[in-house]
Amino acid sequence: SDNLSFIRKVRLSILIEKNPLPLALQFNFAAEAAARFQAKLRMAESSRLRVVATAGGKHYTVFREVKVTVGGCGD
Repeated sequence: SDNLSFIRKVRLSILIEKNPLPLALQFNFAAEAAARFQAKLRMAESSRLRVVATAGGKHYTVFREVKVTVGGCGD
């Protein structure tokens, strides 16, 4: 049997540290679902973006610096 069979759902949260309300997006996926999505976020200034995946009672986090430029964002 699969080691991840006990996982019922996966939560994916996107936080923008310098936003007045840091939690920008939050999705809940069924364990069987392919967690694919596309989102456009507005940011007033450059900031660190944090993506947190929660599954099976554990949290997995990655960070990325996003630089705001005139007319859009870049890495």
